[in-house]
Parts: sequence; C-alpha cells; structure tokens
Amino acid sequence: PDGARLWLPTYMAWFVAGMALTVLGQLKVRGYGMVCVPLAVVCYFIASTPIAGEPTTSPAKLSEALVKTFFYAVIAALLVAPPALGGHGWYNRFLASRPMVFLGEISYEIFLIHLMIMELVMVEVMRDPVYTGSMFNLFVLTMVFTIPAAWLLHRFTRVRS
Repeated sequence: PDGARLWLPTYMAWFVAGMALTVLGQLKVRGYGMVCVPLAVVCYFIASTPIAGEPTTSPAKLSEALVKTFFYAVIAALLVAPPALGGHGWYNRFLASRPMVFLGEISYEIFLIHLMIMELVMVEVMRDPVYTGSMFNLFVLTMVFTIPAAWLLHRFTRVRS
C-alpha cells in the first residue's frame, strides 16, 4: 500500500543521523549555526523541488522516497547539530529561548496531532481542497490550533515525578 512508505523503516535514516551526531560529538567535532542552518535551508529547497520527486507525503517511486528520506535526515541533523555538538552563538541562544523550550516540551504532542489538525484546517476552516491554497496561511492556522491542543495533551498525559 502507499502508506507503507510512512512506516518505521523510512524513519531509520533519522535515527542514523542522530547516531552520527553522537559519534561526531565523541570526536569533538563542533556544529556552528552559521554553517548548519544555511545548509539545512539549501537541503530543504532541494527536497522541495522536482529533483526530489512529486510534492507528496508518500512518494510513488522508490528513488523519490530514498531522496526525500535522505534530505529530511540531513535537514534534521543539521538543525540539531549546533546544540548537539556543543556549539555556541545566536542559534543556540535562540533554541534555548523560552518559546523554543516550550515548543520543545510539547513537540511530541505537536507531532502526534498536527496532521489531523492540518487536514481539519484545510477542509473546515480554509475550505480548500487538500494540499491546495496558501501554505503560509495553512501553517499559521494549523499552529494556532495545534499548539494549545498539544499543550493540553501534554498537560494531561505527562508522567509526573
């Protein structure tokens, strides 16, 4: 089925990227926001073009799925490399800011519910067919509904110590 491309083995590359960061940290390699963030942006734009295949969450061809998986793993690794590798500077301060720490605390809950809320926003709020319309408006509206819902989910399901 088309959904098989969304199963766990697809995301193993992300795990491998995290393990690679761990090894690089042991080797005392540093990550700098001024290098990693622009590289991540370039990789994002490449992954968003026809070079990486059709704009879909479930690519039809194996080659497209592999390219997208590779670029998404690289993007994720680059975005967390500066703090993971002990870098300092503006990017680390930004990630350590209160709003980013708050979003980090509820990030798993955001991950769990954002796709459902995004579809509801597309269909019920924006009244657009799925994956059409303004991406910026879709992002903003999805986050407006997702963040409070994710906070509530986090608040009532977290393990208290």
